[in-house]
Amino acid sequence: MKYVRFTYQDKVSYGLLNDDTIQVLEGSPFSTYT
Repeated sequence: MKYVRFTYQDKVSYGLLNDDTIQVLEGSPFSTYT
């Protein structure tokens, strides 16, 4: 598992990378997220 930052549809988002799937996080990994 790795934290990733990515751009999708001109929006920067953060997520958790597991194998080849990204689980999108709501919020920032530097504060509270879901």
